[in-house]
Amino acid sequence: MKYLNNKNGAALVAVLFTATIISMIGITFISTSFREYKISHYEEQSIIAHYAAEGGLQKALVTLKRYPDWKSNRYWDTLLGQDVPLGNGAYVLSLTDKGGNVVEITSKGKIGSAVKILKADVKITKINKIFENLLTINSDSAVTLSSDICVYGDMYSNTDITICSNTRINGDATCLGETKLTGNQIIEGNLYSGGDIIIFGNQQIVGNILGKSNLCIKGNPNIKGTIKINGEIDPKGKYDVIYGGVGKREPIQFPKLTERLIESYRNAAIQEGNYYEDGILPNYISGTSFVEGSIALSENNNISGSGILFINGSLSITGNTSIKSDKDEIILIIATGKIKISGNKNSECIFFTPNELKVSENVDLHGSIAAKNVTGNGKLTIRAPENIHNRLPDNSIGDFETYIDVISLKY
Repeated sequence: MKYLNNKNGAALVAVLFTATIISMIGITFISTSFREYKISHYEEQSIIAHYAAEGGLQKALVTLKRYPDWKSNRYWDTLLGQDVPLGNGAYVLSLTDKGGNVVEITSKGKIGSAVKILKADVKITKINKIFENLLTINSDSAVTLSSDICVYGDMYSNTDITICSNTRINGDATCLGETKLTGNQIIEGNLYSGGDIIIFGNQQIVGNILGKSNLCIKGNPNIKGTIKINGEIDPKGKYDVIYGGVGKREPIQFPKLTERLIESYRNAAIQEGNYYEDGILPNYISGTSFVEGSIALSENNNISGSGILFINGSLSITGNTSIKSDKDEIILIIATGKIKISGNKNSECIFFTPNELKVSENVDLHGSIAAKNVTGNGKLTIRAPENIHNRLPDNSIGDFETYIDVISLKY
């Protein structure tokens, strides 16, 4: 009883009790602080992982623009499916083909235990400036279109152009030189001319007229759009005109068939076993095919396949010759000489020649024409095949420019 009443013992119990309470508070404080540190550290890592994922996504977008053929280009082997360091973290990229030239990019950023995933659907579009317009004309002198031409798309000329036929253009008509219209043309889009515009006829122009120089109207055209010119208009007062503001447009660089370029196509064909001498032409085109000498196709020929058909000479197509491209890749026919087409069958392909392309009879082409000039006395109808630019062979003449459009982004 004496021990229990001892004040020193009571004080000791109180001290021990207080120490225990303080220890528990300290442990709780340390535990809370450690937990808050872990949370703060994880949040910091999550931010780093997020930025790593964004960095991976940007890397994928830039690389797709430079190397759009991600399934076959070996550069992507060093980038996909592996940790790529970025700052204190890293990212892992994967690509999934969703069809229609749409690719899903998955970028997983990570550091420590933190992981952030970004997904983006992007559409890849490859544009070859030479074939961006369905009818592209390049010439050192004036060009005259004398056959009946119907272009379901855009038409372009680097030089002066005179259209004296019943041409219909269901798109824009661009001419960097002087433009003369002397028939009953219909232009559904805009008409741009880098030089004077002279109109003799009863044209219908649905879009705007844009001229860097003067406009002379001698007929009775139906102009539904705005007239905008940098020079003068004759006659004055009949039309509402906006003066000035029409800018200069740079010409399309029309590629030249140099000996070096011809030799590159020849060597590619030899390596693939598609080299033909003495004007022999295969009925099925695959990869790069090279034919020495001029070709004359007559009667009922049927050509199919995909890739480059290079003819080191002229090409004449008569009769009911049919050219049919595969679904995924189109046939590009390159001829160093003139191309003459006459017949009544539909063809799906692209023609390129630094010389003249001449049309007679009724030619229906699902494709594009790039030539020095186009002449003839027949009817030429040009329609755009589906997805023409992405179906061009990788070694097509001219340079590609790739456009990447982000359709959707998911965090």
